[in-house]
Amino acid sequence: SGGATSAKMKRKIAKKYLVQFLYMVNGSFNRCRPSPAKHNATSLHQRVTSRQLARLTVTLTMPQLVVQMCKLFIPSLQSELGYSSCQVALGGGAMSWVGIVLAIVPLLMWIVLSVYTGDLPLLKVYAQSAFRSTLLVCVVTAIAVPALIFSDSTETIAYLQSCIVMSFTCGTCWFVVVQKLISVLRNERKNDRMTMLRVDKREVHAGNDSDENEKATNVALKIGKVYEEFGMIDRCMKMYNESIEKYTFEPRKPGMDLIGGYTVTEIDSFSHIDLECVMKLFVAKGKVYGTHQCATKENDRPRPEKVYVDALDIYEHCPSAAILEDHSCVFPIFSGLFLQIKAGTIKIDERSLVDKFVKVTKMNGDPIHYMRALAMKSEVNARLGHFDTSLFAFSLLETMYDAASHHEGLCKSYGSDRAAQAFSAAIFWNRHQGNDKEVKRLQESVVKELLPKQDHKNVHNTFMLLLPVIKTMKDNREFAEAKHLFDDYISKMFLLYIGDDGTTPCLSMFKPIMYLLDAHIYGADMPDLDQVLEWMVTEDNGVSTVFLDGLITSLGWSTFCLTAECCLELSKIAHATDQVEYEEKLKQKGLKLAREAFDKIVNKESGKIMFPIAFDDVEYILMTLDNEYEPVARDVCCLV
Repeated sequence: SGGATSAKMKRKIAKKYLVQFLYMVNGSFNRCRPSPAKHNATSLHQRVTSRQLARLTVTLTMPQLVVQMCKLFIPSLQSELGYSSCQVALGGGAMSWVGIVLAIVPLLMWIVLSVYTGDLPLLKVYAQSAFRSTLLVCVVTAIAVPALIFSDSTETIAYLQSCIVMSFTCGTCWFVVVQKLISVLRNERKNDRMTMLRVDKREVHAGNDSDENEKATNVALKIGKVYEEFGMIDRCMKMYNESIEKYTFEPRKPGMDLIGGYTVTEIDSFSHIDLECVMKLFVAKGKVYGTHQCATKENDRPRPEKVYVDALDIYEHCPSAAILEDHSCVFPIFSGLFLQIKAGTIKIDERSLVDKFVKVTKMNGDPIHYMRALAMKSEVNARLGHFDTSLFAFSLLETMYDAASHHEGLCKSYGSDRAAQAFSAAIFWNRHQGNDKEVKRLQESVVKELLPKQDHKNVHNTFMLLLPVIKTMKDNREFAEAKHLFDDYISKMFLLYIGDDGTTPCLSMFKPIMYLLDAHIYGADMPDLDQVLEWMVTEDNGVSTVFLDGLITSLGWSTFCLTAECCLELSKIAHATDQVEYEEKLKQKGLKLAREAFDKIVNKESGKIMFPIAFDDVEYILMTLDNEYEPVARDVCCLV
């Protein structure tokens, strides 16, 4: 209690007597967050207006002007009164030293206070401004000193000394008036523009108060979600970016060191409420980018991995993270990074990352996030070939998960029910291990128990849940049952809730799956055969992006292999119906895609099979279409 009282007294005394001097060198005018209830760090940063800056300029300048005017007039007065030149010079020197002290004392006080209150690390923020002020002093001194040395006139010497001393004050005042005043006026105009965020004819106040920022952020997230659902991605991203920029207040300059788009001072000023809001905005932005990434070509796609990395950097550098009551706002960032790792866009030690995620979510105590972490651990270890560890983590998840209780929370936090999807992914893992009974049990569990309890408006979640089931049915030649599931729960729901003009991350896989199942069911009697063949031979039709292929391949079924297999089966139908031109084009397209899938699944340098579950499909297609293909030895199915 005594220590806390002492610290409060220090801050009170410092603010009461010396805050005006801090304005002179302060680099953070537009925000004030030193409340002990919301922030650990002691800070003397204040918000000032242009009127206060003008008053400060007069305060700094007037004493110096009075001293220097006295310095200029007193030598002439002393000479007229009969003082000796030595006495006159002595008096002028004394006045010069008084001026120097008046110019330097504010700077010294600021340095002492910075040490006193713990703000000294922020000195580097002001380095550029201090350099400009020092440059002005050096220029004036360089001009005045040579003339001072060679001049014999007492009045000239007094004038030159005054110029040198005034340069100290002018440098400071230039810094305040020119640079800071412009900055403050700009920020005041920006605050006026950002005070009200008009969305759907509603006015949302976006002031400096954390509670108001939280309200504005929640509204932005809701409206952004609506924009996303209607496919208005540009407006959605504009909404999120404007909300993220509301937490900036320092002018941006070339070469500034930024962390996730913010300066160190801005991040230090975040309250724990601000930090949570910023994390939510970055997560929402990353989700939209990730969805858009699945349908965008490599050269044009956004970079959600950078959004997630930036968010983690902000979280790690923000002092308020230490007093954050609920750290679950950061967990979706781990989930987003995991998807980028699966797609191969970034390289991180994923086993270490997922173990940390499991540990933190377990300590947090929320079953929603803990189950997501267990699902992630299962997927990571299965993809790396550690199936025993994967199935053990899944067994823990299976004992906890209840679709009726947990589905909505998982979708809200992570976009889809990753825990439910782990049940269907476990079908692939058990098939690879030869556990046929477990495969049958999980398949029935997904279709009869989990599927009816899912939100069918979330078409992407349903698709990811049913994909391993449909693939397994296809491999077991249960084509009609697989087509029935796909039509009822994916195709119809997509048209009902999203619309024919809408989109979903895995939309590029829909037609290849439908045509592949129809080819097996109907053969040469396939409905609309000519249109299907014409569509499939077109080069880019049915071909997913490299990013989406990376995600689905890591699960166990390459999208390139899916389309290649569809081309293969349709080429058989084209051959049976004497459509030789289509047959050759389909074989060429299928072979090209199968080779691309093979290059991803098998490491060229070591010859190791990197994705053993997905390898069976690509090998079958290559053995059928490529006469030069040499089978890969199974003893190299080894992962790091």
